[in-house]
Formats: sequence, C-alpha cells, structure tokens
Amino acid sequence: MISVIIPIYNVEPYLGRCVDSVLRSDYRDFELILVDDGSTDGCLRLCEQYAGRDSRVKVLSQENRGVSAARNRGLDACRGEWVVFVDADDCISPDFLGLAAGAEGADLLLFDFAASREELTCAPRPDAVFRYGRADMPGLVERVLTPRQLRKGGQINFRSSNAKAFRKEIIDQYALRFDPDISYGEDKLFNLAYAFRAESYAYFPVSVYFYETRAGSLTHSLRHDAINDLITLMEKLQTVLTQHGPSPAITLVYNNWVLDHICFALTDLIFNPPEPRPLREQYAMCACLRKKTAFHPALKQNLWLGPLERRIFLFFFRLGWYRTARMLCAAARLRRKFRERTASLPSNPGNGGEP
Repeated sequence: MISVIIPIYNVEPYLGRCVDSVLRSDYRDFELILVDDGSTDGCLRLCEQYAGRDSRVKVLSQENRGVSAARNRGLDACRGEWVVFVDADDCISPDFLGLAAGAEGADLLLFDFAASREELTCAPRPDAVFRYGRADMPGLVERVLTPRQLRKGGQINFRSSNAKAFRKEIIDQYALRFDPDISYGEDKLFNLAYAFRAESYAYFPVSVYFYETRAGSLTHSLRHDAINDLITLMEKLQTVLTQHGPSPAITLVYNNWVLDHICFALTDLIFNPPEPRPLREQYAMCACLRKKTAFHPALKQNLWLGPLERRIFLFFFRLGWYRTARMLCAAARLRRKFRERTASLPSNPGNGGEP
C-alpha cells in the first residue's frame, strides 16, 4: 500500500483538483491522508466531504503549525510501504502511484516534474528505469545540495520532497521527520537526511507531478526575516553532514553551496532586501553573518572555489569591508540591468549593425 500525505492550509480553490488527481489514480491500493493545518477557509469541510465519499481518504485536523508539522502528523498516522507527499495546490498523473508500487530493489524513487498539467498522461511512457546502488549514494547527496540532473533532459527536483516515493520502513527506523523550526529548505533537509540512510534509488524518466506556481506562495516570496531562515537551514545542514562524516567531495559541494547562499543572503536579503533597511542595520547583519562559525570552513575555501566575481565579493566580506562589498553588489546590479536593457534593444541590420 502507498500512503499519500497532503498538508493543507487555505487552498480551497485548488484542493479539489489536487485530491481528484490522486483519487483518479490507476493504482487503487492507497490511503490518502489529508492534514488540515488550521485552515480558515472551507478546506476542512471539503476534506470531510471527500472522506465521506471514499473510505481511502482520512482527515486529520490541527491548529496552524506549518507545513512540516502537517507532514509529520501524516507520517505519524500513515501505514503504507511507500510514502508520497503532494502539495494541496498541485496535481499528479494517474500512473504515478502504480509506478511507485511496482518498483523493487530501491529505497528511494525519483520522478520528473511536468512542465504543464497536460503532460500528466499515462501514454506514451518510456520503459527505461535507471537504478543506482550504494556506491552511487554520494552522488545523490551532492545533488540534494547542488541540484544537477541524473540524465540529460531530466526534470527531477532534488530540493523538493514531491515527485518521490520514500520507504516508510527507513523513515520509521531512523525517526526521520521534517523540521518544524524552519520554513525555508525543510524539504532539502529531509531529503539529505534520508539520502544518507538509503542504500539505493531508482529514477523513472516520467513526468508525474505538476507544480502549480501561484502568486503569494511561500516558495515564491521573501519575508523580512528570510535571512534568519537561511542561516538556520545552513546550520542544520551542517549538523546533518557532521553526523555522517561526509567525503571530501561532498564537503566541497556543500561549501560551494554555502558560499552561493552567503552571496544570496548579502545581495538579495541584506543589501537589496524585500523591505528597505538602514545602512547601520545592513552592516550589523553582515557582521552577524560573518561570525557564524558554521560558515567559516566554506569561507576559508573562498579564494580558490567558485567563480572569480564571487571570490572577490566574498573576499571583502570576509575582511569585514562591508561598504566595499555593498558597492560591488550595487555595481553588479547595474551591470545586470545594463545587459538586460541592451539585450532588448533592436538591431539595425540594414547598416551592418551600426547606428
């Protein structure tokens, strides 16, 4: 049996479409656990209606505690051999669960995301399934940290818990849960912890999951305190890696990821935040970020790791020259805007490209 867990919070306009996509599955031996996380719209009522019509649907309700707590509530209650997570505003293909149920000899199943709902079709489907053993697990860990596809043309999202199937036995054996203390990167943290425990995985090059992009979703918005979430995520990832004694290659990938995200924190969350900040506050945040000991190993590798522009930018940050780093950040934004503007200008081929 497969357990499908859907965390739900104020998504009434999308919920029916999502639940219907699961109930239309060709594979019938599943339980659908709907976890209402304190919705204030009609989600809970709609969930109860589905449960009244289909005995496979189970409804759990709790006060609003976030998506991680809702998924964990589902994990506590589910009984399937495989666990599949679906977000309440997304859709799955009719054959997703059947493909997962028929898989053997793997601890983790990976599938492609679809570019549109129209791609969620059962035919035609490729027969190929690519299998990976214990020797390939470091590569999976690296892809969770810095995503790159397993094969050309693949559409796996390694940072997401969606479009995957996890063995419940492994989740229970190691008491794996989503961290309710973070609201950014909780999927990445769960996937990383799971990847260290798995012995094998399989990749199905099949588009089974459509991710609905909508305005105001948590993934597509930056809050004023997003930098704290980012710092917490980096620290927790470091803790997981330390527990498992990663190889030099994985450490290198992780440090490169940290440097990228320090840059992101500086450029997008401190020097160019969603809401304006006074300079004194910006520099104080820089000092706080620079003092985080979890980031020191990555910063020590900055002079030779990654692109030159990033190395120069973080060199001044590491020295505590925040004003210089801020000026470099502003110059980079101007260069980017200039390139975007010139790229949009029409050419004049009649004069050999000259004005």
